[in-house]
Amino acid sequence: MSVYSSLPLIFPRIAKLGIFISGSKPTRENYCKLEPQTGHAFIDFSQESALNMQIAIILGSIRTGRQSHKIAKFLVRMLQDRPDVEPILLDLAEYDLPLYRERWAEQDPPTPVLASFSQVLKSADALLFISPEYHGSYSGVLKNAVDHFWGEFKQKPIGVVATGSGRFGGINASTEMQQLVLSIGAYPIPQKLLVPFVDRVFDEQGNPTDERLTQQVHDFLQAFLWFSNAIASAKLATPK
Repeated sequence: MSVYSSLPLIFPRIAKLGIFISGSKPTRENYCKLEPQTGHAFIDFSQESALNMQIAIILGSIRTGRQSHKIAKFLVRMLQDRPDVEPILLDLAEYDLPLYRERWAEQDPPTPVLASFSQVLKSADALLFISPEYHGSYSGVLKNAVDHFWGEFKQKPIGVVATGSGRFGGINASTEMQQLVLSIGAYPIPQKLLVPFVDRVFDEQGNPTDERLTQQVHDFLQAFLWFSNAIASAKLATPK
């Protein structure tokens, strides 16, 4: 039994809706079929072409001398190696987002940078939030960016990545980010990626110097992509 075919066992609410998963690879072509006896919808993953997922990665660090950009860029490279994934890095240091006063959609006229940021979020199938830990939580610049938007995050899978200069790797920030994901109507994946000693664990080329971190990144991305594919596929099979 593949991880996809076992989805109803893992997500009983999805199974209750009559959405069944078969095969091993998601595809946008012929993704939804009807089981003739029961009339239930199911997703046929037996095709060879893989679902092309867009993943927006929000880097919530703009501090002078920052370190969190190292894990962000490494994640982008890891995802770029997959033919079924299109990562898009949204580095908040490169976006002059205003302080939140009202959602961009309520502005007249809307701020151009917020409108373009919104379009990237809307097109994303899944997201990653990356932040260092500041005073026991995630960065203010990440919160400010998220507060500008709402519907762009609805029912999307979001993974969290936290960094720290100590051995705990931003664990408090990661927990707070998962709560933030729930608060914006999105789905936080259970796994989180923690990067302790972030100022020491990357070489000059931006590669991890600790094999354990490389393995943790691999395991995190595997879980994130599986979860994201499951959510995206269930959406495709659910009548609107």
